Amino acid sequence: MQQNHYYAQKVKITNVQQMAKTMSFVSVNGIESLDELNVLLASTKADVSDRHKALKSTEAEIRANNLLIKYTGQYLANKDTYRRYMKSKNKAAYRDEHRAEITLYEEARKYLKEA
Repeated sequence: MQQNHYYAQKVKITNVQQMAKTMSFVSVNGIESLDELNVLLASTKADVSDRHKALKSTEAEIRANNLLIKYTGQYLANKDTYRRYMKSKNKAAYRDEHRAEITLYEEARKYLKEA
């Protein structure tokens, strides 16, 4: 198979540029051996792993806090309706009329008690 001369030249230039970047990195970071590079790689992998775990933990906390915010708002928004329901003389009729709000309130109250 015959290669295009210009393509081969472009690949060589790209490889030399990448080698120059690598040599610059090695020089700037004072890496003098393959062992030092492997140690740096291992510590970098460990650091990335630790940061990934911390990120996942933070994301879980954010999800939990978002649920607390959601249910707290739902609780407060429907609290007066539920209070009127509890004071109502005809609870069945009031509940039928305000079923959605009462259900949301009870769901939020249950979640907040468990949390």
